[in-house]
Amino acid sequence: MAGLAHLGVGLAAKRAAPRVPLGILVLCAYAIDLLFMVFWLLRLERLPKGAKARARAAAEGRKTAAVDLAGGPDQAGGPAPTDDPDPPAPWSHGLFMAVVWSALAGLIAHLLRRRPRLSLFIALLVFSHWIVDFITQPMRASFPGQLGLPLLFRDSRKVGLGLYSSSRVANVCEYGSVVVGALVYGLTLVKLRRERAAGPASP
Repeated sequence: MAGLAHLGVGLAAKRAAPRVPLGILVLCAYAIDLLFMVFWLLRLERLPKGAKARARAAAEGRKTAAVDLAGGPDQAGGPAPTDDPDPPAPWSHGLFMAVVWSALAGLIAHLLRRRPRLSLFIALLVFSHWIVDFITQPMRASFPGQLGLPLLFRDSRKVGLGLYSSSRVANVCEYGSVVVGALVYGLTLVKLRRERAAGPASP
């Protein structure tokens, strides 16, 4: 998953919605991944083959080449990765359900704030997660068997531009997204401070 790229989007979103707390913006940018975690706990969606082993190896500073990617039960607890090298995640990351979750987020925002433009922005920010994943997946640099994002449900066609087929490109884009997002966020804060210091405009 393009974890840091979503953070960059959440940070940069402050420019378009300066009055919305940063935590809400970042939460919206990660909403689809959070839904994946829920469906993973419910055993409706699974991690790619060897995904947890790769994550543990990275945390311990070992090279992923030394990791046994044969699958099997995961010793860290929770559902084990499936034998499928690219299990579909239609309930969280499928295009159809991503539209549903985005619309639901916009509806909740509308019920809470009654501001149509803000509600539309929240919906688009949630959907930006699917757009980023569409650009980056299949991430063959990390998961050679990955095929992309499902359009509908389990057996539907999978799509993706595959930007992260190169680990070098993936690293540049991931860290670059955070740098750009943080820069946009910082400039937005400076602008807001100046506006507050200037006070209300004269009639």
